[in-house]
Amino acid sequence: MNTLSRTAQQRRAWLLAAGLALAAATTLGHVGPARAGTPAPVVDRLSREIATVLQEPELKATLASNGYEPVGSTPDALRSHIDAEITRWSKVVKDSGAQVQ
Repeated sequence: MNTLSRTAQQRRAWLLAAGLALAAATTLGHVGPARAGTPAPVVDRLSREIATVLQEPELKATLASNGYEPVGSTPDALRSHIDAEITRWSKVVKDSGAQVQ
Protein backbone atom coordinates (compact mmCIF):
# COMPACT_ATOMS: atom_id res chain seq x y z
CA MET A 1 0.00 0.00 0.00
CA ASN A 2 1.40 3.37 -0.97
CA THR A 3 -0.63 6.01 0.84
CA LEU A 4 1.97 8.67 0.07
CA SER A 5 0.77 8.86 -3.52
CA ARG A 6 -2.86 9.36 -2.56
CA THR A 7 -4.59 12.70 -2.20
CA ALA A 8 -5.80 13.83 1.20
CA GLN A 9 -9.39 13.02 0.19
CA GLN A 10 -8.41 9.53 -0.96
CA ARG A 11 -6.52 8.91 2.29
CA ARG A 12 -9.56 9.97 4.33
CA ALA A 13 -11.80 7.64 2.31
CA TRP A 14 -9.35 4.76 2.75
CA LEU A 15 -9.13 5.32 6.53
CA LEU A 16 -12.92 5.49 6.88
CA ALA A 17 -13.29 2.29 4.81
CA ALA A 18 -10.79 0.63 7.14
CA GLY A 19 -12.94 1.65 10.10
CA LEU A 20 -10.58 4.36 11.29
CA ALA A 21 -12.42 7.60 12.03
CA LEU A 22 -9.47 9.95 11.75
CA ALA A 23 -10.27 13.58 11.03
CA ALA A 24 -6.91 15.26 10.77
CA ALA A 25 -5.34 17.40 8.11
CA THR A 26 -2.01 19.03 7.47
CA THR A 27 -1.85 22.80 7.59
CA LEU A 28 1.10 24.71 6.24
CA GLY A 29 1.40 28.35 7.17
CA HIS A 30 3.94 31.07 7.71
CA VAL A 31 4.20 32.31 11.27
CA GLY A 32 6.46 35.14 12.37
CA PRO A 33 7.74 36.31 15.73
CA ALA A 34 4.62 37.90 17.21
CA ARG A 35 6.39 38.93 20.41
CA ALA A 36 8.96 40.86 18.43
CA GLY A 37 6.10 42.92 17.07
CA THR A 38 6.43 42.35 13.34
CA PRO A 39 4.99 45.55 11.85
CA ALA A 40 1.45 45.12 10.47
CA PRO A 41 2.42 46.46 7.01
CA VAL A 42 5.11 43.75 6.76
CA VAL A 43 2.68 41.02 7.83
CA ASP A 44 0.05 42.28 5.39
CA ARG A 45 2.47 42.43 2.47
CA LEU A 46 3.87 38.97 3.17
CA SER A 47 0.34 37.61 3.35
CA ARG A 48 -0.63 39.21 0.03
CA GLU A 49 2.56 38.06 -1.71
CA ILE A 50 2.22 34.48 -0.46
CA ALA A 51 -1.45 34.38 -1.53
CA THR A 52 -0.40 35.61 -4.99
CA VAL A 53 2.36 33.01 -5.34
CA LEU A 54 -0.03 30.24 -4.27
CA GLN A 55 -2.17 31.03 -7.33
CA GLU A 56 0.67 30.37 -9.80
CA PRO A 57 -0.38 27.41 -11.98
CA GLU A 58 2.90 25.48 -11.67
CA LEU A 59 2.95 25.75 -7.87
CA LYS A 60 -0.76 24.89 -7.61
CA ALA A 61 -0.16 21.78 -9.74
CA THR A 62 2.83 20.71 -7.65
CA LEU A 63 0.92 21.19 -4.40
CA ALA A 64 -2.14 19.37 -5.76
CA SER A 65 0.01 16.43 -6.91
CA ASN A 66 1.14 16.11 -3.29
CA GLY A 67 -2.38 16.27 -1.88
CA TYR A 68 -2.38 19.91 -0.83
CA GLU A 69 -4.99 22.52 -1.61
CA PRO A 70 -3.50 26.03 -1.55
CA VAL A 71 -5.73 28.49 0.29
CA GLY A 72 -3.82 31.72 0.85
CA SER A 73 -5.86 33.01 3.77
CA THR A 74 -5.33 36.08 5.93
CA PRO A 75 -3.19 36.29 9.08
CA ASP A 76 -6.37 36.49 11.20
CA ALA A 77 -7.85 33.41 9.51
CA LEU A 78 -4.64 31.44 10.11
CA ARG A 79 -4.58 32.53 13.76
CA SER A 80 -8.22 31.42 14.18
CA HIS A 81 -7.44 28.08 12.55
CA ILE A 82 -4.42 27.50 14.79
CA ASP A 83 -6.41 28.43 17.91
CA ALA A 84 -9.23 26.06 16.90
CA GLU A 85 -6.77 23.21 16.26
CA ILE A 86 -5.09 23.75 19.64
CA THR A 87 -8.49 23.61 21.36
CA ARG A 88 -9.55 20.55 19.38
CA TRP A 89 -6.38 18.51 19.85
CA SER A 90 -5.94 19.53 23.50
CA LYS A 91 -9.31 17.94 24.18
CA VAL A 92 -8.35 14.79 22.24
CA VAL A 93 -5.13 14.43 24.25
CA LYS A 94 -6.89 15.13 27.57
CA ASP A 95 -9.72 12.69 26.81
CA SER A 96 -7.21 10.00 25.79
CA GLY A 97 -5.53 10.14 29.19
CA ALA A 98 -2.10 10.44 27.57
CA GLN A 99 0.65 11.47 29.96
CA VAL A 100 3.97 13.16 29.31
CA GLN A 101 6.79 10.84 30.34
